[in-house]
Amino acid sequence: MTPEKLELISTLIKAAMMIVTIIVAPALRSWLKAHADEKAVKTMTQWADIAVKAAEQIKDAMNVQDPDGARRKAWAQKWIIETARKMKVEITIEQADMLIEAAVMDNNDWWHEKVKIAKAEEG
Repeated sequence: MTPEKLELISTLIKAAMMIVTIIVAPALRSWLKAHADEKAVKTMTQWADIAVKAAEQIKDAMNVQDPDGARRKAWAQKWIIETARKMKVEITIEQADMLIEAAVMDNNDWWHEKVKIAKAEEG
């Protein structure tokens, strides 16, 4: 091969690598970010469920009066935000509130289903 052909091939390879870098790198970054966010959401949802159940147990164990759930929610919110920070996950108070509400609804649905099953077995 002549030096001109080698230089042309070298230039084409460099150009192809630049194109791949320009196109593939952002796509790969987006894909990784989307999957990391998905994992973070799943993890945060699990943390919220743990926090809600723990807050309920603390209320029962300490015989705390909390008819509207404000104290339990505040405890769960604080725990979720602190845990997220320790894991290097940024979360707002509003996001923590949404996670808590979703966890409470899931737990209530689970409990109501158990009550229905128990009543059906009795009757």
